[in-house]
Amino acid sequence: GRRRIATRSFSSMTKHHLTQVGVGSSFGDQAPPANDEAEAPLDREDPLRGPVFGDMVHNVLEEIDFAEVGRAGLPDELFQPDTHARKLMDKQIKDNIALLRTRTPIEQLEQACRQQIANLVWHALRTPLAEVGGPLCDIPRGDRLPEVEFLFPERPGETAPADKRWEEGFVTGFMDLLFRKADKYY
Repeated sequence: GRRRIATRSFSSMTKHHLTQVGVGSSFGDQAPPANDEAEAPLDREDPLRGPVFGDMVHNVLEEIDFAEVGRAGLPDELFQPDTHARKLMDKQIKDNIALLRTRTPIEQLEQACRQQIANLVWHALRTPLAEVGGPLCDIPRGDRLPEVEFLFPERPGETAPADKRWEEGFVTGFMDLLFRKADKYY
């Protein structure tokens, strides 16, 4: 009767410092959900900052062809007309540009978005990772999974002291990317 299972989202834990197990709502409780996806105030001086632009970059990274990024010698090659990357960027820009608050003329804003997204994506996928032995753009599609949901024990491998009883705590969330390299998972 005293046992409870606590499940917390990873994003809420990173946004709000960790709370002790048993503090807050648990599975089955009817407490209101935490607002861990609330938008931060928009930086009016730079429309290419904040959650709207971040979501645009995230969505492009989810769908982009890593090999195309690997073939691009410079970030600007990703937004050349008729490339797959350009089409992905243009779709995100079209779907979200009205949410960017700025007085910048639309054509300039679209081009600035393309340049910034291309720069961020190119560097993210082409930066060499020592542990992996190269950049992410070299990881084949068959060895990658985007947006993997997880449910992880909060205290893996630890045992409670004899005089205490821990509740069963779990962390849940989504990993942006899970990939395999030489039979090791990252």
